[in-house]
Amino acid sequence: MTQRVKAYLSGENRTLAAIQLMFAQAQHEPAATAGAAALPLRRVLLLETSQATLKLCVGVLNELGVRDIATAEDGLEALGRLLKEPFQVVITSLHVPTIGGQFLIPVLRMLPGPNQLTPVILLTSSVQVFDRLAARPDHIVEKNPHMIERLQRIFTEISGATPRTDGCAAKPLDRVLKKIVLVDDSLAIHQLLRLSFKRFPEIAIASIEDPTGALDFLRQEQPDLVLLDLNMPQLSGKEVIRGIKAAPDLKEIPIAFFTAADNAEERRELRDLGAWHVFKKPFAPKTFSADLVSKFQAR
Repeated sequence: MTQRVKAYLSGENRTLAAIQLMFAQAQHEPAATAGAAALPLRRVLLLETSQATLKLCVGVLNELGVRDIATAEDGLEALGRLLKEPFQVVITSLHVPTIGGQFLIPVLRMLPGPNQLTPVILLTSSVQVFDRLAARPDHIVEKNPHMIERLQRIFTEISGATPRTDGCAAKPLDRVLKKIVLVDDSLAIHQLLRLSFKRFPEIAIASIEDPTGALDFLRQEQPDLVLLDLNMPQLSGKEVIRGIKAAPDLKEIPIAFFTAADNAEERRELRDLGAWHVFKKPFAPKTFSADLVSKFQAR
């Protein structure tokens, strides 16, 4: 099984087909709904080798009334359980034996089973040491002094979701913000945005200063939101958004503008071009990220 999973991660389609056949019975299990756990949370799988981190996570879950907590220290063992037993949340450390968290998540999403869409929390000592685009966890938690508070917030968010009653697997929520691309010719704005989003380490910030390469950059990064400066010397923000909206593979990405002007007529024009929101700059780094995330989730 380990060899098969490693081969899958190398892109060997024949091996993937073998894995899918091996676990074909998992297709008869009801699929979990991403971000839509029953109330209250009852069943969680925790994949972690550190006893200190394990104890901390169990403590937070117990405070929320979760008593059925399955634990594992090996990624292959965890995958076997995930393909057979339904869980409402999966918590996995980045570094565990046989299949680390970064690789377990895409394997879980690919194979049919009861947890194909179950929310996954990835624990890591640093958000800089793994490929966010490849892993794409639902939540990222750094192992730092703010870990307990962060976990409490995530569990509360997940347990507060509205369950589906139609028995169908839901698509991942399009209001989950995992990556932002900033297109702005000002280096200062890039620095301020990254400073602001330090309080949201699970949200990746990718940036480009030259708007003429914006479309190719967006195709490479596949963000959940684009922040676009209105006035740039090489190409205006209006021209960039027209290009984005004209591209079939990019047109659905929400776009927000940065502008120093506070002109109602111009705001209307930007919305007519397809802008989701218009933010005024300069902005306050201490409050901007929370304001943006709140507006994005409520849109």
